[in-house]
Amino acid sequence: MPKSRLLADLRRYFVGPRGIRFPWRLLIYVALSLGLSGLMFIALGRFISFVGLFPEGKRGVIAPAYLLVTYGVGFLADVLSALLMSRIERRPFVAYGLTRDHAFGKLFWQGAAAGLLGLTGMMLAIYALRGFSFGRLAVSGFDILKYGAFWAITCLVVSFMEQFRYRGYLQFTLAGGIGFWPAAVTLSMVYSARHLFDNPGQTWSGVLSIFLFGLIFSFALRRTGNLWWPIGFQAAWDFGETFLYSVPDSGYRVYGSMWKSTMHNSPQWLTGSSVGPEGSLFCFVVLGILCLVIHKLYPPRMGAVSGPKH
Repeated sequence: MPKSRLLADLRRYFVGPRGIRFPWRLLIYVALSLGLSGLMFIALGRFISFVGLFPEGKRGVIAPAYLLVTYGVGFLADVLSALLMSRIERRPFVAYGLTRDHAFGKLFWQGAAAGLLGLTGMMLAIYALRGFSFGRLAVSGFDILKYGAFWAITCLVVSFMEQFRYRGYLQFTLAGGIGFWPAAVTLSMVYSARHLFDNPGQTWSGVLSIFLFGLIFSFALRRTGNLWWPIGFQAAWDFGETFLYSVPDSGYRVYGSMWKSTMHNSPQWLTGSSVGPEGSLFCFVVLGILCLVIHKLYPPRMGAVSGPKH
């Protein structure tokens, strides 16, 4: 086979009519993100001790500083990688869901309101059935404001990272190859699997609820056209769990929560056991209501697309 023919065949394998084919774009993006985050962690390791970010050196108890650093680095690496890919693909960065014109606008605050109201309704139901009790304040005075502010910022950073990682560039690019909903299901499975292996005390009901959360966030992305509703929702939901109600968030307890609250371990269908309220039966009721709310508030957009075709 002539060398020119071989090069042409190789080019067709990697490059299609619209540029680099989507599997290779995904691999390039993941490699960029992993490489950038690794370099940033190495650089940060010269100045800070990651073990020291745990309160009093206790493993299994998460402090806002730890999440701010680790998730902040992850988000920055993902965004920089997506910016590089947008240049390579000659596509605007806003195509990946972080639109400037909606930044912290109506959709964000509607999502935040839905997150707090949904969590509050669920906690009231669990409280009414004696599955939850507040106990006494864990912090007081200025510490309430200090830790409240820390956790609000931290939960926002966590939300930015997780929403952009699983429903930003990867969702857009994978949807262009296999369709929006197959991509959403695939990435929601990865999203829930990460929680299964990384989070302590995880249960099947907790993993299932995280998978369904991923699909609902994708549904909101599909209907609104950007990530601001999911970002607002997750930030408010996580803030409510970690600080306002001081309950386990996907199996984690945190340092600097407001209450010395208790989630009673029995029955598991009510309290979610070790995983916290996300494993409760009431969480699935909230998820169903959220799906209806999104369907009613945000009608299908005319001309909505799944992503670039290949």
